[in-house]
Amino acid sequence: MTPLPIDHIVFLILAVVFPIWNFVALRKRAALIRAGRTELRMGLYRWTIGEEWLTAIVLLAGWFALGRGGAALGLVPHGGVLALLYGLTGSLWAPMVVHAVMDITSGRMAYAASTQNDPDSSLPELAA
Repeated sequence: MTPLPIDHIVFLILAVVFPIWNFVALRKRAALIRAGRTELRMGLYRWTIGEEWLTAIVLLAGWFALGRGGAALGLVPHGGVLALLYGLTGSLWAPMVVHAVMDITSGRMAYAASTQNDPDSSLPELAA
């Protein structure tokens, strides 16, 4: 597949513009956080995650709008070995989710133990 001019533009945006843009924005936010605005930490985290997801969605939409297939991105397995690898990596999602829940729970319990609070008091009430 021969790169199109749009491919070069996207590369420049991802390799040059985004890093400079985020470097400047991060320095400003970090200065505000150091100045005592600690509530911005969660906002910075959410902004970063949102920016990454939006970038991925826009790039994928552009990729498919140009008529390129998922196989060129590695989204489609090409045979027995790759299909097997896709199946194995897909089966890793369940343990990863369980591990994440365990980390969150143990972190909440460790925080409660260090502050002498009831760990269940920070949990939201579940509707019956």
